[in-house]
Amino acid sequence: MEGRSRGRFWLWTAPLVLLALPVLYLASLGPVVWMYHHGWLNEPVANVAFVFYEPLALLADQFEPFDGFLEWYINTCRELPP
Repeated sequence: MEGRSRGRFWLWTAPLVLLALPVLYLASLGPVVWMYHHGWLNEPVANVAFVFYEPLALLADQFEPFDGFLEWYINTCRELPP
């Protein structure tokens, strides 16, 4: 009986994790942008971080509505006070 409930747990957990990871990946860009524009990241670290987020830039190049959203999100995060 215990194995059955464990299987049900993964049946619901796995899709939720797979949906949450891209959302968290996108959301994590905001703090990186904020730290860079407020001087908390030096240039080499920032370059590595922005390479990590390059897939978002490629997606924005191909999908115009996402480009507008990404530009809004980056500008909003950049302008937050320290």
